[in-house]
Amino acid sequence: VRIAAQLIDAKTGNHLWSERWDRPTEDVFAVQTEIAEQVTNRLGGGVGLIQEAGRAAAKRKRPENLNAYDYYLLGTEKIEKLTIADEEEAITFLNRAVELDPGLARAWVELYHAHALLGVFGVDPESNFKAAAEVAERAVRLDPSDAEAHAVFGMSLADQGDIARAKAEMDTALRLAPGSSE
Repeated sequence: VRIAAQLIDAKTGNHLWSERWDRPTEDVFAVQTEIAEQVTNRLGGGVGLIQEAGRAAAKRKRPENLNAYDYYLLGTEKIEKLTIADEEEAITFLNRAVELDPGLARAWVELYHAHALLGVFGVDPESNFKAAAEVAERAVRLDPSDAEAHAVFGMSLADQGDIARAKAEMDTALRLAPGSSE
C-alpha cells in the first residue's frame, strides 16, 4: 500500500508539507495509526505548520490590526527563543492577547511557560513562579479539556510540593492527549 499526504496553503497554493508511506497490505491499520500520529504532530503543537503559518501572518500585520490570537502566536514564538528579553517580550504579547480575549486559555498556558522560564533564569523567581501558578490554574478553569493546561497546572503544583494533585493533573493531561508531543 502506498499512501501520500500533502498540505497546501489554500490562499497561496504553496506546498507546505508532504509525506509518503509504503507498507505491506497486512499493516494497513498500523499505517492508519502511524499516519494520523505523524500528521497530527507535524500540523499541530507549538512548532506545527499551522502555528508557523499563523505566526508568519501575524508578523505581516500592522500592530493596530493584530487580534488576540495574533498576539498569542507572537508570544509563543518569543517563548521558544529562551532568552530573558524574549521571555519578557512574550509576556507582553501574551498579556495583550488575554487583555483582548480573556477566555483564550492557550494564551494563559503560554504565560505559564514564559513566567516559569523567567523564574528558572533567576529573574524575580518568587514573583514569576507565583504568576506561573496563577495563570496555569486559570488556564485549566477556562478550558478543562486542554491537555496542556492540565500539564502546566500539574507542573505548577509539583513546584509547590503538591505531588498528589500534580500527578492527578498529569494523568488528566495524558488521558486527554495520549499521543501528544507537547
